[in-house]
Amino acid sequence: SASAQIKAVEGHDAVYIYVSDRRVSEQEPHENSQKILLYRQSNKEQKQVALGRVQAALTREQFERIAGVGVLQELMEIKELKSEDEAWAYIKAHPLLTDYGFMVLNPDFAVALGVAYKDTEAKKSGAVSIKYKVELLGSADRKLKEEETALRLGAKPMIAKPLSSGFIESDSALIVTWSVPAETSPDAFFGQVWVREKSNAPFREAGYALGSRVDSTKQIVFQWRQNTVPATSYGFYLIPTTMHRLPGPASDTISLISRNFRNLPQIPIAAAKDSSMGIYLNWEPLAEQALFSGIVIERSRSPKDGFMVIDTLGASATEYLDRWILPNIMYHYRFRLLGLRQHLSPGAAYVAHTFTLSGLPLEAPEKVKIAYDQGGNPKISWEALPSPAVSGYQVFRASPNHDFQLISNLIQDSVYVDTTVKNSRNTYKYALKALNYENIASEYSASVFASPQTRILPVTPYDVESYATFGLNTLRWKDMVSYDSYIVAYHVYRKEVTARQQPIEAESSPEQLAQDGFVRINAQPVTEVIFADKNIQPGRRYAYSVTAIDEMGTEGNALGAKMVEAAHLPLRSPEIYARATSKGAEITWTDIIGAKIDRYEVYVRLPQEKTARKIGEVPAGKEHFIDTKVSPGQLYFYSMKVKANGQESSLGSEKSVRK
Repeated sequence: SASAQIKAVEGHDAVYIYVSDRRVSEQEPHENSQKILLYRQSNKEQKQVALGRVQAALTREQFERIAGVGVLQELMEIKELKSEDEAWAYIKAHPLLTDYGFMVLNPDFAVALGVAYKDTEAKKSGAVSIKYKVELLGSADRKLKEEETALRLGAKPMIAKPLSSGFIESDSALIVTWSVPAETSPDAFFGQVWVREKSNAPFREAGYALGSRVDSTKQIVFQWRQNTVPATSYGFYLIPTTMHRLPGPASDTISLISRNFRNLPQIPIAAAKDSSMGIYLNWEPLAEQALFSGIVIERSRSPKDGFMVIDTLGASATEYLDRWILPNIMYHYRFRLLGLRQHLSPGAAYVAHTFTLSGLPLEAPEKVKIAYDQGGNPKISWEALPSPAVSGYQVFRASPNHDFQLISNLIQDSVYVDTTVKNSRNTYKYALKALNYENIASEYSASVFASPQTRILPVTPYDVESYATFGLNTLRWKDMVSYDSYIVAYHVYRKEVTARQQPIEAESSPEQLAQDGFVRINAQPVTEVIFADKNIQPGRRYAYSVTAIDEMGTEGNALGAKMVEAAHLPLRSPEIYARATSKGAEITWTDIIGAKIDRYEVYVRLPQEKTARKIGEVPAGKEHFIDTKVSPGQLYFYSMKVKANGQESSLGSEKSVRK
């Protein structure tokens, strides 16, 4: 109850003093209490200092300034309210902390509600031990009760050093996960993430990740997603903190590269020929060699299976001599790439060769072409070899990420129609070999590529979600790759709508979206399942639709449209700092970023005064004011307003000074 509670908790840059579990004021008295006053005395102070009155934010704007922008939106979701006006009315009608669930874990929410006080001066003074006293006053400022609590600053929170528990690398984003044991880290609540772009750059604070307890592993997990520039080195470390941002030990730095290591450049097609000591293989240099650990060479006597590793070379290698061979036997070679993350690629290049003592192997078929028959089936043709030693030809086919497989009998014709493939979303590679009457085959011919001519649309994305923050509308949707593995990217469409327009439910093609006024807003295909739209105007309403694109560049349909209203940024006054100097009471603050300020107005009141009075104005760009009209021994409470573009902020929080 308001008559028997006081608790002080150390935070990163302030001390939070909880004085009640409910809001108390003249309008909302509790057990005859109408006012709560707070005093402090530390080992750095000769006598008790009056901090002022513990009171709730009086306006909606002031409440959001103290508790954080978006707090009303959060309350709307928790209490299923329809508007921010309803959320503010709920706050004014519900004084108890227990009415707000997990929102009370935000200490600034308790300050805005008027049940706690944020003391930012105690830690700055270098104090170690502090005593706080609370006075509960009734009508006519009659003292009803007082209570004290003591706090010793500098105690380390119970948080273990976080360990990296996983990461995901891609071209456009990195996801990093850390964890701490729940048993030895009961104070862990947030994780402050620091990031470094490139190895020689300084670290900068990127934001906070909320700790999630995983009961199955008994760990507290922090996860962070960082949008990146492709092929760039990044460093990350995490500092776990308490709910009040008191830091624990930092993790080790983890270095990652913004590159999809499962989609790296492949080795160019290799060549093979006889040498005096064996079969000589060579190929063009690898692109992006720094991303590879090596080149693995495999060999088999069959083009289908049985491949064994015969050597692993450095990533800069461009040739290899295979000495361990027998003459007049066709050997098939497969090249695979080993990435920095030890991921071994599928077959990156293939070549076959027969080592002959005479050095005159059978020539491969030439002028291989692709056409289609009336049914859309691939039709492979080639120029017949003039040699009388040729007994016939064999046709080989390779599907994506698979080796060549023999698909024909020995044929004497120079045309072959492949009727066994139907999936037009696969691109198939075809090659030929010529055989002599001793069943010795030539090398593969030049490869040709074809797909059956049947159009298949990618699966339509669904579960599109959205949320608005100032200057940004963010869309998320279900990743459709698990339903359609050929999907590689997405397109996002948008149009401005009125408040009366209802959400679109029907499925629409890209052509229908264009007819309805939608415009594609992504310059490049979106490879993630999240999109941030920054080109918006606050207060305007937009409709978004998402389509999928497959490997062939075919674009599918969109399922309905999601409506989003861009958010506004409220005007608020800055946090001020006050101290006594030889010239008077000095007031300083930090200039407000992102708003075009006209001027700042400084207000003051005495302890016995209920209303603050304006004592000066300061133009934008300056953050300093001195009140020279102060009397020795008198306590003053200072606050501030901001004016910009014809708007006026509410009166900010008070700071006390005694000359």
